[in-house]
Formats: sequence, C-alpha cells, structure tokens
Amino acid sequence: MVSHQAVLMADNAVKSGDSAKADQYTRAAETIATQLVSAEKGVEDQKNTVLGATEAAEQAKAAVQQNGQLLQQKLGERQKLLGQLEQAKMQEQMNKAMASLSETVGEDVPTLNEVRDKIEARYAKAQA
Repeated sequence: MVSHQAVLMADNAVKSGDSAKADQYTRAAETIATQLVSAEKGVEDQKNTVLGATEAAEQAKAAVQQNGQLLQQKLGERQKLLGQLEQAKMQEQMNKAMASLSETVGEDVPTLNEVRDKIEARYAKAQA
C-alpha cells in the first residue's frame, strides 16, 4: 500500500516536472518493495521452519509410542521368563524329592519303584 502511494507520488512528480522528487519517490518505492519481498521471504522461511518442526514433533511422538509398545513387549517377555524360571525351580525341587524317595533307604528296604512294581503286579493278578 505504501509502495503504491510512493509510485503514485513519483508519477505525479514526473507529471509536474519535479524530477528530483520523482527520483526520491521512486527510490522510496523500490526500498519499500525490497523490504516487502524480504519480509515475505522471511514469513515463508518461518512457515517452512514451523512445518518442519511440526513434522519432527509428530515423528518424535510416533517414536515415543513405538518405544512404549516395545517396552511393554519386553516387560511381558520378562514376566514370562520369570514364570518359566519359577517353574523350572519347582520342577528341580520335585525331581530332587522324587529322587530321594526312589533311593534305597537301607539294603533290606525296597525302593519306591520296586514297591510300585509289586503293587501293579499284585493288582494285575487280582484282576485276572
């Protein structure tokens, strides 16, 4: 708007024959136009910066969400492994207890397996 007025004033000065004023107004119009172009470029640069920052923020949000999901997955795996470890410990204790029951207490005392075999044989005879 101001640039347009400076051009009109320069045109009026040329018509009135005042070339010094016409040059002054023309230079003013050119300066204003240069500043306007520079300001528009600055606005465009700022707009691009904001768009880039917005995109980077969205990517960061997506990365945080993905990392959260991976963390939950790893925590689930950890819980599963801890459960398996507890099961393994319990099975080891059970195996140890069964082994101690199966061992011979003395030479004249039969093992649990021998007692089981005798009972199964007696049961089979009774059914026959």
